[in-house]
Amino acid sequence: MFYWFIKGLFFPFVHFYLGLTRDGLEHLPRRGPAIVVSNHTSYTDAIILGSAAPRPIHFIVLQRMYDLLLIRWFYWGMGTIPVRAEGQDSKGIKRAVRLLASGRILGVFPEGSRSPDGRISEPRLGAAMIAALDSWSARLSVAPSARWTAQYSYGRLEHPEALEPGSERRQSASVEYVRTFDRGSWATSAIWGRKHKELENRNLNSYLLESTLNFHSRNYAFSRLELVDKDELFPAAPVHPAYRIGGYTFGGERDILQNRAWQLGLGADVTFYSKPAVLDAAYGSNPVSFQIFLRLRPGTSRRDHAH
Repeated sequence: MFYWFIKGLFFPFVHFYLGLTRDGLEHLPRRGPAIVVSNHTSYTDAIILGSAAPRPIHFIVLQRMYDLLLIRWFYWGMGTIPVRAEGQDSKGIKRAVRLLASGRILGVFPEGSRSPDGRISEPRLGAAMIAALDSWSARLSVAPSARWTAQYSYGRLEHPEALEPGSERRQSASVEYVRTFDRGSWATSAIWGRKHKELENRNLNSYLLESTLNFHSRNYAFSRLELVDKDELFPAAPVHPAYRIGGYTFGGERDILQNRAWQLGLGADVTFYSKPAVLDAAYGSNPVSFQIFLRLRPGTSRRDHAH
């Protein structure tokens, strides 16, 4: 009610005295969340935008302005969101996200404050983060039994890479099987992922099969087989074709120390790679890698257990 009362007071002044005209109003949705972004050169910017829009706009204001006792009641009544001027304000961004989630319109001045000379200033990171809240994701998980679990996820990312144009759609699906037995366990996962680059209309897939066997409490044998489509191996190149790279890892580990407080294991693995022959000049014809490692983990309450 307070918002509409204030708008009614300023509407005649803005429309008849200032001669406000509105172009592109069809781009503002009649319902649902939206973000209105504007430069900020005058104290009346919020009033003019609010008078032009058929729906209420809830503007972001600086915390130091919101804290002025003489006008704080006005900012509160207009439904504004206070944010700190220095750096990123996580609380302010969370308030803005909740406001958008409720289907309302958020008003953002990317410069952060009013320009003193009328020239457009550099945008601030916090405002850019809020203006970019057009990515989303969803996940469905199922567990038909104690041993089997599965999930599928889908997400859309608007301009996820600072140095690479375009948006992406990403998918993943996985199935996991876990079985425990006396003094050990066996866990296996099969995972698929896909990245769709909309600008290039290109799909990049990845596949992973991973398995770990724990036996006699202290011993582990593991393997990891993966295929990945990569188009970022040579970022300075004028074109970026996709190459399918394979990695096949086999290894083992044994806990050499094990008690209630911690566990220390010694292990090793070796990885063989596959790739197109065109990459031989950069990576060799038959690349192989290996490592020897120590693994430190929290202890367990029992000596004999399933991992």
